[in-house]
Order: sequence, then structure tokens, then C-alpha cells
Amino acid sequence: MLLATILIAAEMLTNPHLEGADSSGKITGWSRPSRHYLYVTSGGFDGSGCLTYENADETDYYGLPSQVIPVGPGRKYQLTAWAKSGLTSGQVNVCFEWVDSSDKYISGRYISLGDVAQGTDGEWHQMTIVTPRMPETAVRAHISLYCSKGALGTARWDEVSVTRVIEPVVPGFFTDAYRETAADSDPPVTFRGVLNLADYDLTADEVRADLSWTDVGGMPRRIEVT
Repeated sequence: MLLATILIAAEMLTNPHLEGADSSGKITGWSRPSRHYLYVTSGGFDGSGCLTYENADETDYYGLPSQVIPVGPGRKYQLTAWAKSGLTSGQVNVCFEWVDSSDKYISGRYISLGDVAQGTDGEWHQMTIVTPRMPETAVRAHISLYCSKGALGTARWDEVSVTRVIEPVVPGFFTDAYRETAADSDPPVTFRGVLNLADYDLTADEVRADLSWTDVGGMPRRIEVT
């Protein structure tokens, strides 16, 4: 039996709604390495402000508006963002890249608007990344919203979110009994369970697992699992 429930923890980004900017157009909490990325006060996903890209010069570098957040080893994260494209060339992208304590790149996950929508239809679409569990060396992650190099036209992003993915403490429980039944002549039934301790900051020494069931005579049974 696999348990599919996934719990999402608290928001990790500063200014995930992309609201507010300084006099230069730099959105609060986000970097602005290129003049093509600006805050606009309307036209966002819910009609409010958002990040916009405008470029008519294919030789100009694309830049990576981003934000840095802490991450922990053994943890998974979900990144979601809403975006829409008015580009005549190039792609609208979102990425989640994790680095070590020296800011050295380890790995990343990337998604383009073309992965979830056909063409540049001018509509808002949600983009989602779920990371694998972070390696022991991962310390920080760079969350970036950007258009591919040489992209021409306009694009917008809004309602960006990063949260921890917290899976059930028992993500899987299995038995070798066929369809929950066992014949009298069968050998003892074996049960195996998977414990997810990483999401709860626990070690095996801090956990006691018990298995409870009702036997064929209707009597409750319970044993400590090793």
C-alpha cells in the first residue's frame, strides 16, 4: 500500500506575490540584473502587480531575476509560479538550483512555459517543479524567473511560491499476502513498512514503531516492529 498524501509546509519566499518595487523597478526581495525585467502595477495573475519582461533586441543578454533561500539536506521542495507569454521567440522559464556552502552549483530543476502550454496563447498558466531530496552538501537554492537568451517580446510572472514537501511518516506499507488473504498452508505473512524520518527531523533511535491488527478470531494484536 502506498500513501499518496503530500503535505505542504509554510511559504519560504520573500514577497511571493511580486508586489512592490523601488524607484528603479526592482521588485522587493528579488534581484534585477537586466533592464528588461520590471515591476508593473497591474496586469498580474489576479489583476495586481507582477514581474514583466520586455525586449526587442535579440543581442541583449537575458538576465536572471532571482531570490536565494536556505535548503536542508534530505528535504524536498515544491516551486510553483504563474506565467504568460507574449514572446515572438524564446521561452518563459522558472528554475530551482541548489548550491553548496561555497555557492558551487550542485544541480537544478527547470521548467518552460512550453512544457505546460501550447505556443504563446497570452493566457496565464501554472508551472510546477518538485525537487528530489536535497543532497548532504546542499545549503541554499536560487529561484529564478527568466526568459531564454535572445527572447523577443513580452512575458509576465506572478504568484511564485516555494514550500517544503512533507510526505507521510509512513509513505509505504506492504505485505506478501495476496489480496489481504493467506491460506492456512501458507508460510507466515510478512509485512514491510517504510518510515520517512527525514521530513520530521527524526533519527531511527528516536522512533518506536508498533504494528497493530485484528486476528482471525477478532482479537486485537500488537507487536513492536524492529
